[in-house]
Amino acid sequence: MKALGIIFSNIHNETIDELTRKRTSASIPFGGRYRLIDFALSNLVNAGVDNVGILAQKNYQSLMDHLGSGKDWDLSRRNGGLVIFPPFGNYKIDTLYTSRLEALISIKGFIENQKEELVVLMDCDSANIIDFNEIFDFHLNKGADITILYRHGKCEKDLEKNMNFILDEEGRITKANLKSKIGTITNSCINMFILNRRLLQGLLEEAISQGMESFHRDLIFNNIKIKTDILCLITPQLYLKEYDIVRIFNKPMLKTNYNMIFALLIVIAVYTAVWWLEAESGKVMKKERI
Repeated sequence: MKALGIIFSNIHNETIDELTRKRTSASIPFGGRYRLIDFALSNLVNAGVDNVGILAQKNYQSLMDHLGSGKDWDLSRRNGGLVIFPPFGNYKIDTLYTSRLEALISIKGFIENQKEELVVLMDCDSANIIDFNEIFDFHLNKGADITILYRHGKCEKDLEKNMNFILDEEGRITKANLKSKIGTITNSCINMFILNRRLLQGLLEEAISQGMESFHRDLIFNNIKIKTDILCLITPQLYLKEYDIVRIFNKPMLKTNYNMIFALLIVIAVYTAVWWLEAESGKVMKKERI
């Protein structure tokens, strides 16, 4: 499935200020070897998504150093591949965006110029392994315009500000709340969305014309509240797909340390050359003795 991936690298910086004073939340180290963005990129690339945009707001030097050209994920391409969007990239915007919706509006032109049918919107605040091919199949089989991934379970403090949903038997949202109560069993949104690209374009145009500010409240929550009109107009039908967060990493990442491999090859070449020179010099010495 051809899809466009859009990753928010700075959305949760304020919740972990000590760790993000000099870097984005996406470039926080994990396990001494990886960064949080490695999980998002690997999940997308393993599902065949080869066109990924990363929204960066501030402190993104370490993120750029880590990603490079995207070669480690096979995203160094002439068409598509990995694109990093710094702030103020749109000449029509002269202020730093402060929300998810404003960030999307700043790259509206990029979204419009892409050819993929679907768009995946996701954060970099969790370590997980998700088969997006399964999600794409679910999305298309349901005929949904928007699919939201959620976590079912006890609401912890870190999910208090996340939207939560009540679902019917088919997985369709019947009611939503903008916040969750700590300790209750909820279906908490984990801020991963799959939606049709043209639908996203229309939602962004609507947000600009009406001065909307919040992606969750103005685009998702309000559409749920007026779902009968939406169905009549053949506009967004919202579905959920349950995916719990995998906190233990048990699958190899796609990222490879090419620098280490290159250094190892150089060492082998040097040792081989030294061995050959020593062998040749030994032969010369034997001939001189004869």
